[in-house]
Amino acid sequence: MIHLPRLALLAGLVAALGASPAARAAPVAAAPMIGAAVAGLGAGLVEDVRYVNRCRPVVINRRDRYGRPVQVRREQCRRVWIGRR
Repeated sequence: MIHLPRLALLAGLVAALGASPAARAAPVAAAPMIGAAVAGLGAGLVEDVRYVNRCRPVVINRRDRYGRPVQVRREQCRRVWIGRR
């Protein structure tokens, strides 16, 4: 089996998706109008929910290369869900 470079595989995939009938159904210029119609229908239903990174500084006790205790400040980040549960 011949191994194609990733760029060639990606180009083939993009060409295949771009040639689909769904992509040719509406012109590109109509995209803002379609988006506005969809946003108008469900304006009250759309909420801002997502995962975000929340970071806070923490102090970590470690030892240096000579065995002496040192305190290192770093950020500890967590992914948290923002929105309804």
